[in-house]
Amino acid sequence: MNVALLFVYFLGLGSYVASLSAFGLAAFGPDARWVFLAGQVAYPLGYVLGGYLSDRTRRIRPLLVIGLLVLIPAQYTLFDSGQDLGAAIVASAVSRLCLAGNLQLIGTALLESAGSDPFARMRSAGTIGFGVVQALLLFLADFSPVSVGTWDFGNAGKAGALAYAVCLLLLAHIPIQRHSREHFEFAAALRLWISDSRWRLLALAFVFYFGFQLVENYLGAYLNQRGGRSQVYGAWLLAVALEVPFLFWTARLARKFGVHILFRIAAAMGVIRFTTVALDTLYPGTMPVLTSQVLHGMHFMGFYIGAIYWIRSSFPDHLYGSAFGTFQIAGNALGGISGNLIYGWLLSRAPVLLDIHGDAGPEPLAFFPVFASAALLQALILPLFMLVRQPRFRE
Repeated sequence: MNVALLFVYFLGLGSYVASLSAFGLAAFGPDARWVFLAGQVAYPLGYVLGGYLSDRTRRIRPLLVIGLLVLIPAQYTLFDSGQDLGAAIVASAVSRLCLAGNLQLIGTALLESAGSDPFARMRSAGTIGFGVVQALLLFLADFSPVSVGTWDFGNAGKAGALAYAVCLLLLAHIPIQRHSREHFEFAAALRLWISDSRWRLLALAFVFYFGFQLVENYLGAYLNQRGGRSQVYGAWLLAVALEVPFLFWTARLARKFGVHILFRIAAAMGVIRFTTVALDTLYPGTMPVLTSQVLHGMHFMGFYIGAIYWIRSSFPDHLYGSAFGTFQIAGNALGGISGNLIYGWLLSRAPVLLDIHGDAGPEPLAFFPVFASAALLQALILPLFMLVRQPRFRE
């Protein structure tokens, strides 16, 4: 049942991630960066809030029900906002807050009930759901009769919001209460972060997500300018191709080589991926941009799952949710927000062109400094993980 829950949840999440970038820039132009920024601020706060409330109340399922009930109208409103920038900003913040908080609660439930190896395997069901929705959206965008004049990125995001209603029917196996009975203090999680060399991972997470966040906010816009909706959905479909088999190997790799191997894989894949796209902006059509998106699974999941294993191996159970939330604040919030603002400023200065569907967006060459700088940042942190404490992998 937990596998089904993850599968359906990622149907909704997949429609959100694949549609947001192109929808935002088409609807609001350069002002879309404020929609992205609102979501970027709220995303790590969702992890903090979900982790804090779960650690504090020792509850999971009741909090997840509330999160899903709020998420459904929030995501629908975001993609139904038309030209109302204010409504889009508020809906973006609420959607990302709930998306992250729900994932934090589901992840905590699975880790406590199953452990690291089964967690990674069950998490792959979410990746499969993400891939299925990309295939469906690709079909609707290019091959279905509804693609002619009626199907767009807004419709995709609204349809995805309805998937969360099904999730409410699949919560029976999510525990009501947490396993841990230890007394909770949020300050204890913060004290552990700044002790020893743990804080160094927070610094590296800031740099990693500074560059990585453009995948969600600006890569889709570039692909839409490059070849239209089919390239956006096709790229995301390819992006999950290696994610499922990689997830099955994450615990084995961490057990044999240490958790740091996952961080290094993630950074290396980021260098290759962003360099490929940057060169394509200079020499259009010469680089395998779509093919390079197959690296996304190792790029994103290497760092994300690596962080989960590292924190679970470095913190006691009753502080896990708050510790992971703090990690997300340093990476996704501070790093992601900084990258979003700077990249948005760079693109706002570029000439605006219309793509093949008539949607407005920056000219392709304007994306070169965005992707080139992101590749440089990923290369910068690649050798620096040796400075971070290597915990003994916790089964």
